[in-house]
Amino acid sequence: MKSWKARLLVAFMLVAMLLATVAGPALANDGDRGDGFNGRGDRNDNRQDRNDNNRSHNDGFFFVNSFNNDFFDDDDFFDGPENQFDIPQIYIDVNVPVGTGLRVRGGKFLFFKQIDPNASVFYSHSFTFGGALPFTLTGITGYYELAENLSLEAGVVRGWDDALEDDNDKESFVGRVRYRASDELNLSLAAITGPELEDNQDYRTVVNFVASYRVSDNLTFLLDSIYGYQAGTPGEGATDYYGAAVYGIYKLNDYVSAAARLEYYRDDEGATTGILGAGASPPDGIGFSSQSLYEATVGLTVTPFANDEIGRNFKVRPEVRYDYSSEDYFDGFTEDNQLTFAVDAIFNF
Repeated sequence: MKSWKARLLVAFMLVAMLLATVAGPALANDGDRGDGFNGRGDRNDNRQDRNDNNRSHNDGFFFVNSFNNDFFDDDDFFDGPENQFDIPQIYIDVNVPVGTGLRVRGGKFLFFKQIDPNASVFYSHSFTFGGALPFTLTGITGYYELAENLSLEAGVVRGWDDALEDDNDKESFVGRVRYRASDELNLSLAAITGPELEDNQDYRTVVNFVASYRVSDNLTFLLDSIYGYQAGTPGEGATDYYGAAVYGIYKLNDYVSAAARLEYYRDDEGATTGILGAGASPPDGIGFSSQSLYEATVGLTVTPFANDEIGRNFKVRPEVRYDYSSEDYFDGFTEDNQLTFAVDAIFNF
């Protein structure tokens, strides 16, 4: 690589990392915003899961560790350390020689969501990414390809984001069917069901449908939709939540691609967003109130050195996002809307 190009690449990386470190958390992951899960990774089932399954047909051990700052750092809300190590994935894959090959996975793993920032075209994330689905599961699953374009994965897990302990000592069941209808159209239907509330045997069931359609080599559309039902919510009875996000991604050239996202999310009785109810305030706890959430996001993915062997691993993602809620959900639960500017930088190695 020529010396001037190396210096330019280093300069770009330093500036982008500075922006991502200083501007990113300040603008797009503000601790006062109601959308408290936006600092975590989005999911793209059709890309990340394919990579998972291609890798999984070999026996192996997989481990990921991270050190995190807890969003809820107020002891009046939740107990526990503000800064702590977290192991989102630690599992073993075993390939059983049955038919086309049965992959058995046991341990703690991601199923619905991906924390790899490359699995999303945006720095921020959809509302459904927050509390509508579990981040991690601990248990055992089996993956089997029924046909070249059809696969099934199912298993038994401890519950939502539970590892060594379970709130009610009851198992949950998870499953997913993927179907590649054509080279352009991919479909995925996943679900999880089981009792999740503490000392409560009422079931929570969530269904997630994802579809992607490649219109051309440059244009792709993605639909991510969800429906959840929780029986026996304390003080409220049964409740449900549902929503959908539509993505459009267009590759302008080798250096720049543009993306847009529109989303609607309805949370009856505040079962997943848990906004403060009328007159409630800390340390009384988080109240429950129904709300409808809307968001629109547009952004770019810029790869300034797309044709360079090393430089193509570096990209910058600026974005603009507008959120609206039927309740005061943002800016410390004082505003019903917000406008956010954000940027991050990624270097893959």
